[in-house]
Amino acid sequence: MGASMVLFYCGAYGEAALCEGAVAVSGSFTMLPLYCKHYRQYWQPWLTACLKLAFYQRFASELPPKERIQGAQTYAELVDCLPHLGPTSSFTSRSAPLKHRRNIARPTLFLTSIDDPFHYPVEELGIDTD
Repeated sequence: MGASMVLFYCGAYGEAALCEGAVAVSGSFTMLPLYCKHYRQYWQPWLTACLKLAFYQRFASELPPKERIQGAQTYAELVDCLPHLGPTSSFTSRSAPLKHRRNIARPTLFLTSIDDPFHYPVEELGIDTD
């Protein structure tokens, strides 16, 4: 999600983006990787556990009780538990970088591979693969 948020930020703010350039590794202009079976099954449980630990170490006073999110295994489940982000349907419509892609005004390096284990198939990323 971090790389996609970089793409969203650079596109949403265009010339006003507070950076000289950006790098998005394994990012996506669409939100489809959230729902990719491979990514959800193999990567999101581990990454979601790490996010929960990091969130509570830094933002515990702003988050719901741990019991409410301890069962979240995917990004969608986690976002649904966070009232300032969720529900997931609202979050994805607000945060998809695809609608801002043409406004990116800072040099942006976008790295991915066709067999990227985080995003498969690559056609779901919103980039031109031809």
